[in-house]
Amino acid sequence: MKKSLGKVRFEDVAVSFSWEEWQHLNGEQRTLYRDVMLETYSHLESVGHSVSKPEVITNLERGAEPWTVSEHLDRSLSALWQLVIQSQVFILWMTLLRTTRKIRVDIFYKL
Repeated sequence: MKKSLGKVRFEDVAVSFSWEEWQHLNGEQRTLYRDVMLETYSHLESVGHSVSKPEVITNLERGAEPWTVSEHLDRSLSALWQLVIQSQVFILWMTLLRTTRKIRVDIFYKL
């Protein structure tokens, strides 16, 4: 007996691109992506897939990018914060290194 895997969700069959990946697609590839995603969602709807419309579909129907500007900014800001934190850790490390070196020199001269 075959075991049912349950309902197929849109997320199971959707393809997503990061903003950086999207920049490498040409116009024809973006149009193909749009057409395939809208058709895929349409097929899921036709077989009873009844959930709220994913934001990516709403965006594509309007002719917009697959993600919202705020989603892209959130990802970009997250990456920026990671760089800032790394920079702060590096600055702290360098400061500690200089302080430690200065302490060693002071101790040497006091001996």
